[in-house]
Amino acid sequence: MTACYGVVIPAYNAARTLPDAVESVLAQTVPPRSVVVIDDGSIDATAAIARSFGQAVRLITQDNLGSAAATDRGFAELDEPLWAGLDADDLWHPDKAARQLAELGSDPELDAVFCRARLFDHGTRPSQDAPEQDLWGRSAMLIRRSAAERIGRVDTAPASRSGEMIDWLARGRELGLRFRLDPIALVDRRRIPGSISHGQDASALLPAVRAALERKRGRAVPHATRA
Repeated sequence: MTACYGVVIPAYNAARTLPDAVESVLAQTVPPRSVVVIDDGSIDATAAIARSFGQAVRLITQDNLGSAAATDRGFAELDEPLWAGLDADDLWHPDKAARQLAELGSDPELDAVFCRARLFDHGTRPSQDAPEQDLWGRSAMLIRRSAAERIGRVDTAPASRSGEMIDWLARGRELGLRFRLDPIALVDRRRIPGSISHGQDASALLPAVRAALERKRGRAVPHATRA
């Protein structure tokens, strides 16, 4: 049985990790109706690996435009009422979708749910006692299509290619959308140098923070002065 959610996996030179990522989606206790891999201009075997999954995965190729543009392209391919994402480095726990579907189903006013993630280094396997973090990002997200469409494109200047999901979710909060984070780790987040979404230091997130501040200033109404 499948549920009405679709999954977008942006992938750039992800041949080492994409098989595990896709398999973790297909192994969900409540599998998705569609899985779209966006090959973002890879020069390795990423596209061939995506094709190896046959009809279970739809492959879209584009020039190397970054994970934000790849996410937008993938979302445009989905027609399900619920959207999820997964970085090609990361893994879903088998009950990730089921738990988040139940949470959204129990609260019609909730727009999106996220979760915690266990961290592990490339070349190792995730362990039960691994460090964890709150993950407000693509791999942790299940969002209503209506909410995502209200926020608009992920790939917007100046935050594209650096902290794009932080900026996108900030825009959603500014619209009054309701997001909730599950305190349970449902994602294993791989740390690997040079990946599409990891290796960003704090300075790489500054454009997203700056964009949010500029929007806030733009909405501010100056106080009238008395004569």
